Amino acid sequence: MTILKSKVLQDGITDRISSASDFKWTGENSFTVPSFDMPKEFGIGLIVGPSGSGKSSILKTLGLKEEEYIWNPNMAVASHFKSYEEASEKLSAVALNSIPDQLKPYQTLSTGQKFRAQMAMALKDNAVVDEFTSVIDRNVAKALSNSIRKYVDRKGLKSIVLVGCHYDVIEWLRPDWIFDTKTGTLTTERLLRRPEITLQIRKADKSSWSIFKQHHYLTSDLPNNTPHAYLYYWNEQLVGYGSLNAFPHPKLRAAYNIGRVVVLPDFQGLGMGYPIFKNLAQIGTHNYNHTTGGYGRVKVVTAIPALYNKLDKDPDWDFIKGSDVRKKHVDTGRKFGGYDAEYYAKHEKRITKAFHYVGQKGFDINNPNLVIDNIAEVKAWTCPKNQKKHELTGNIIKDFRPAIVGQSKYQLLTEGEV
Repeated sequence: MTILKSKVLQDGITDRISSASDFKWTGENSFTVPSFDMPKEFGIGLIVGPSGSGKSSILKTLGLKEEEYIWNPNMAVASHFKSYEEASEKLSAVALNSIPDQLKPYQTLSTGQKFRAQMAMALKDNAVVDEFTSVIDRNVAKALSNSIRKYVDRKGLKSIVLVGCHYDVIEWLRPDWIFDTKTGTLTTERLLRRPEITLQIRKADKSSWSIFKQHHYLTSDLPNNTPHAYLYYWNEQLVGYGSLNAFPHPKLRAAYNIGRVVVLPDFQGLGMGYPIFKNLAQIGTHNYNHTTGGYGRVKVVTAIPALYNKLDKDPDWDFIKGSDVRKKHVDTGRKFGGYDAEYYAKHEKRITKAFHYVGQKGFDINNPNLVIDNIAEVKAWTCPKNQKKHELTGNIIKDFRPAIVGQSKYQLLTEGEV
């Protein structure tokens, strides 16, 4: 047992305060530091409790100290890691995915971004992080906790101790042990699963891209051939955007490219991006084309290593080709349908991979969890020519309007315009 003591000078103010409450006080204060036997083998441990309950004092009694990181004001955040691979992997693990932000010096980041950068540096064995998620938004805290858990498991990291005052991260972080300073109890039973995430979707027009364009990793431009845009909500908050681009082809009908997929920074790390990709693929393939006698087709081309590696492992996607088999430039004088010299020179060294969606065509009403955790509403639909009846998930175009800060054209659509 460790008891901390301190003594202050008594004066008229302290006498009035103590006597007003009939509190017998001699100027000496004492605090018994909560104690527990920390498990020897673990990935993540969490010390949690209200402010002033002894969390930081516990670290001292355990001989644990948070490492301080020195940030060079003349270097990019990403340059503080040993290699490009380490920077990319760890910054992704804390959902600091914005390329412009990774290339900024540390002192120009926001408070929340600075915390993410600090967490990225701390992702190693025997790390100690005090005030875990105390300075960031609670949705960011949940996303960050979930992402960190995945990274620690993937890398097999050991003995990471996090200290914080927020209990809402527990079900997302899923620590191997928890010591609660409020109750003085140690729990060593790890939660096996994080909470399920249910996204709600509504059809949007192209103006909705204005909210997301600054967060796209490559460009703020939206292709002209973007007839289908969708907004994704979680707990009545706007979290993501997805679009399908028309893909003209002499033989294929109803063919689309997945154009833009963006998850707002505060929600990155919760694993929403990939389900949105698959959801878009099913949206693009659910329409039955009576001319060709088949369903629509969906293709995606990406330069993001984490995404094309995931697509490559998913049996619902077939690899088409990569940039290593890109056809050589032939000057046709046309930009559409081929490369012009300027475009080719710009992208010649970019590593890209293309995939074709071969999974469930449309929506499987017998497996409503195929695309996202819970899609409950089912409705019948008949095409305008009354040629074929489909069963579709009704909330794919559900008119869902939660409150969003500011007003945009797409928020004001009437029922008939959706």
